[in-house]
Amino acid sequence: MKSIPSWSFSYNNDESIALVLKGEKTASFLYEHHSSPPKQLLQVGNIGILLFDNDKKACKTKTKDVIITEFNKRTSEFANLEGLKDQNFEFYQKSYFDFFRTIDSNFQCNSKIIFIIFEVIEDLTKERL
Repeated sequence: MKSIPSWSFSYNNDESIALVLKGEKTASFLYEHHSSPPKQLLQVGNIGILLFDNDKKACKTKTKDVIITEFNKRTSEFANLEGLKDQNFEFYQKSYFDFFRTIDSNFQCNSKIIFIIFEVIEDLTKERL
């Protein structure tokens, strides 16, 4: 039996999961040199288990699309999919840039990033209730 890979968000994980479970966050950006999520989730159709900070299961996700692009080519549409509709786009860009710089001091505006679009296929928090 094939095991399902687990993953979490690199930044504000539990807050991000709350947005996912409300249906407001359906995507996430990753710096290509950062190790999360597992490589299996970078393939359309694959399933993963999103974990809270305490390692409890939040939900099962299915990868719908994977876009590899340069950081400076991000759009407000990407921000909307990430559940950040109400944030100023420039603030959104700067906060991500600063975060990626903490991972790699050589990160630049033209560095490659991975944008994963996913859907929740099962809310696993209901199993614990």
